[in-house]
Amino acid sequence: MSTTPPSPATLPPIAAPAARLTPAVFRRGRRAYLIAGVIVPLILVAGVAAWSVARDRGGLPDLRADTATLARFVASDAYARLPFGAQCPFMNVLEAREDKGEIRALFNAGRISETQCRAALLEASLGEHFQRSERYARLAPGKPREAFVLGLLERKQKSREKRDGAAAPASNVRVDRSIEQLRIAAWPANVRARFEEFTIACAAHDTARDDALANAGPAVAPALTPGTDRRE
Repeated sequence: MSTTPPSPATLPPIAAPAARLTPAVFRRGRRAYLIAGVIVPLILVAGVAAWSVARDRGGLPDLRADTATLARFVASDAYARLPFGAQCPFMNVLEAREDKGEIRALFNAGRISETQCRAALLEASLGEHFQRSERYARLAPGKPREAFVLGLLERKQKSREKRDGAAAPASNVRVDRSIEQLRIAAWPANVRARFEEFTIACAAHDTARDDALANAGPAVAPALTPGTDRRE
């Protein structure tokens, strides 16, 4: 007896073996649930692993701790040993704190050392790069991304004007860009790829800025390329 399956035209309208193998039915069927049962736990495990060290609370500060406590922690060897997933929330929190000027204010007040100030500024800068590149990646290509970058340029100008009037000595503390690049190079590949795409887009706007500067004089927004931001 021939084992050749009947043609689709001769199949009954329901529950035919050949129909169960089509992509649409496959996604709705039991095998789809089996695949989800493998993939979803793997994603969850990856997230839990990233936070496992932080959850153990081995002397780690709460993310709601004061900025001085966080600055001292990110300057420690314990922080350096954390995986990216556990460092990222600290980066983002310090980014928000630096937006309020808290890190430099603490250094000016003598509440944190220069090493701790520099470490906190580094994490804030990394948090800024991470958040900007992730937001850029979520936008549709074209005008939405261009508008986002141009908006950053405008805020960059205001931030530079504010920093120009910052009180010494914290205004002289700079992020070590070589260390920053090493940290970014160690980011997960997909995160790093999104950051690099964002960097290329910023560089294109910087080129346009340079051309405008050559043709129109000094009234042009400053460069945005990551590594030349307000935390230099």
